[in-house]
Amino acid sequence: MNASYVDKILCPRCEATLPFTAEVCPHCGSATRPIGQPGAGSDDAGGPSAPPLLDRPWVVLSLLFFVMAILGLPLLWKSRAFSLAAKIVLSIVVTLYTLALFAGVGAICVWAYRRVVEAM
Repeated sequence: MNASYVDKILCPRCEATLPFTAEVCPHCGSATRPIGQPGAGSDDAGGPSAPPLLDRPWVVLSLLFFVMAILGLPLLWKSRAFSLAAKIVLSIVVTLYTLALFAGVGAICVWAYRRVVEAM
């Protein structure tokens, strides 16, 4: 994903791609974030503020696949960096990934148990 995608958000109603600083969707008129939420304007330096971590796709994907596995799905669904279809596909992929991890750990435990029993 390129850097310009990270600076964008999706409208919660119509899923139009908007600049991160947009407060209202020009397509449907929906508010993109609750009034008073940080990140809507600019920071103290006068430039635009950085997107929150949950709105950065690579942060969310890294947390899902390297740290939290299936326990990170609420972070995925809270993030505005993914469309509804992407969230559904990633939820399925992360669930299968987590099941594969559990199967791998289970296979290692069975292998280790058999080695211990053979050694006795």
